[in-house]
Amino acid sequence: MNNQKKAIIIARAPIEAGENEINRRNMKLQVYTKENGLDVIKVFSGLENELLHESSLFNQALDFIDNQSGKVIIVSYNDFVGGESVIFEKYKRLIKEEKVQLEIYAHPCFAEPKNNEIKIWRYLTLPKFIDLLHSRTLFFTRADLLREEDKSEGSSLTNADLAAIKLFDELSKRNISIPHQNLPEISINDLMAASQRTHEVSEGVLIKQYFINCWHMNEHESFAMWKIYSEPFGVCIQSTYNSLTRSFNDPEYNFHKHPKIYAGEVKYIDWDSDSIPRDNGFWPVMHKKREFKYEDELRCIVWEHKKNIVKVGVDLEQLIHNIHINPYTPPWFNDVIFSLCEKYGVSANKIIQSRLA
Repeated sequence: MNNQKKAIIIARAPIEAGENEINRRNMKLQVYTKENGLDVIKVFSGLENELLHESSLFNQALDFIDNQSGKVIIVSYNDFVGGESVIFEKYKRLIKEEKVQLEIYAHPCFAEPKNNEIKIWRYLTLPKFIDLLHSRTLFFTRADLLREEDKSEGSSLTNADLAAIKLFDELSKRNISIPHQNLPEISINDLMAASQRTHEVSEGVLIKQYFINCWHMNEHESFAMWKIYSEPFGVCIQSTYNSLTRSFNDPEYNFHKHPKIYAGEVKYIDWDSDSIPRDNGFWPVMHKKREFKYEDELRCIVWEHKKNIVKVGVDLEQLIHNIHINPYTPPWFNDVIFSLCEKYGVSANKIIQSRLA
């Protein structure tokens, strides 16, 4: 225990979220600290809407750390420090004195489902199902390869963004510069040009460094998803968000440690009127056109720049709640699935014939 790094937990939630959300976040942070070998010496929790640099809980935590010997790690759910304040100055002083380090559990680009026990579904062809059973891994597809189905997959610019860039490019050619309201030293023309350059980097490099594993969130199976992702022969794996995140047992990739497996809900937007945020490289792969809203997608993402193929180890017993057989397959196909599950040690009690059959 003496070799463990000291940590404190700050479990904050918006006032409107209530005590249940604080308890949920606290449980997540307790697991995170345990997985990372941290010794929790104090927990600060409460409901407040202030940003972290204005938070009374954060201020209490900093005062507590100021009286400790050695460095203490603050583990927070999804808070990021920003903005000038007396509290922020205290935080900067403690950083300079090497007494504090801030770690964030939830990445801002990855919103967890509000219901962590929500059912999630992965529709698979027979070859992909066999690979899951045989390798005990989930296959993560490189993002650029997903453009076979969605040509805008992973794009950092929407049609609205491209129209704005074109407009300000025309203005620049006429020597017309529009000053930024909050940053007078920078023009909006410059920001639009920077967005175009970032997009080019994303298209040429980043899109090939994101590897994605997709799940459908729903309380029941989907006719459309069967037709799109599993025809003519296949199955559907049903799990929950909690079971998925707990099933990862890969020696390299981890949900709680780096290199991380990130997981969150995809956000669907109007490509002609909305923009994708530009403050983080994950945003493009966590936004899709609203026309794909029927997918209600939960995405797991690994950022990997050294490989072309990523497969992540999982505990099948933890992951698989049920195996639904495609409703459009002939009766003999049921025997195939039962035989495969028996061979790979998956309980036959988990096999269910689709309700659509």
